[in-house]
Amino acid sequence: MVTFLLLLLTLVFAGVAIALVRQSWGRPAHNGAAAPSVALVTATAPVQPAAGKPLTHLQGSEPGWLKVAAAEQLLDAVQAAPSIQHMLRQSRLAQSVWEQDLLPAIGRYAEFVQLMPASESHHHAHAGGLLSHTLEMLLAALTWRNGCLLPQGATAEDLDAWRDHWTYAVFFAALLHDIGKPLTDLRVAWRGQLKQDVLPWASVAGSLVECHAAEYLVGFAPTAERDYGAHAKVGTQLLQRIAPQSARSFLACHPAALDSLVKYLNGEDRESGLAMIIRKADQASTRKALMHGSRARFDSALRRPLIEVLMGALKSMLARGGELPLNRDGAVGWVYNGSVWFVAKRLADQVREHVRANSPEEAIPGDERNDRLFDTWQEYGAL
Repeated sequence: MVTFLLLLLTLVFAGVAIALVRQSWGRPAHNGAAAPSVALVTATAPVQPAAGKPLTHLQGSEPGWLKVAAAEQLLDAVQAAPSIQHMLRQSRLAQSVWEQDLLPAIGRYAEFVQLMPASESHHHAHAGGLLSHTLEMLLAALTWRNGCLLPQGATAEDLDAWRDHWTYAVFFAALLHDIGKPLTDLRVAWRGQLKQDVLPWASVAGSLVECHAAEYLVGFAPTAERDYGAHAKVGTQLLQRIAPQSARSFLACHPAALDSLVKYLNGEDRESGLAMIIRKADQASTRKALMHGSRARFDSALRRPLIEVLMGALKSMLARGGELPLNRDGAVGWVYNGSVWFVAKRLADQVREHVRANSPEEAIPGDERNDRLFDTWQEYGAL
């Protein structure tokens, strides 16, 4: 029996499909220059956070360059103040403790990642995306931590006695979750005030502020060169740089919490209660960005988002009329009540074949990964 797609593509025949792709997923074509600038979407677009007015004061001396900024400027750029106040309340720590141990870590993290993106073409790919994503994760993780018993299986007395230590562990796990991305995914160049030599930035050398950089340029590493194993371990290496000494000392008073944090940052733990909190927070921030976040990204991003590839193929196939037959015997889909219902496997297979035939340079999951296509449609609210 034919299994129909248990997903609803919110398209109303070809006209709406075309409009949907054009309005939500469109992006100016790359100009093909050998050394593209790194401005958002176009070389002339001003630096702009996910929400708020353009931040022209953070643009560098040339198109694509960004000024190295202090923590206060960066947090203001992503409008972090309300989230940070909510974090304080959710942490259930005294304000003096928060300001001594955790708030400085947020500032150091901000100076470390500057306005770098969280991804090349997926979620939070705009300027300031990595910082915005991390702040969203922090608030979500601290909120959900209050509904979780850490460590799992502990007595009521131990849960109360070690509560703040586990809150610290959750906080730093969320804060440092993606701090390896600048090392593995990005290629950042910087120069000093005199704008002489352009130097590659190695995150292990310290933040751009510590390197006395004046401005920086963001590029992206080829996929084949990205060492995700290194990404998983950078968090542990940078824990001492980001966390104040007082916070590290407090964590060390409860070795179980510190050990859980280190294992998570080393990529050795993905199943504990702490790991589940961070995964849930990461997924929530990612889902929110894909559904409602900025579609802007750096002009140096060469990879098109998979959703653009998929929706572009659907648009083209529906516009041609015959590639995705509708409302007849042997059809791939049926138009009903303002929506189109498709047969799952046939849709995924035919979209993949269309992409391979018409855009062979685009990367698309293989024949056995239809689930990846459906996940992508679902992430962006297209089904």
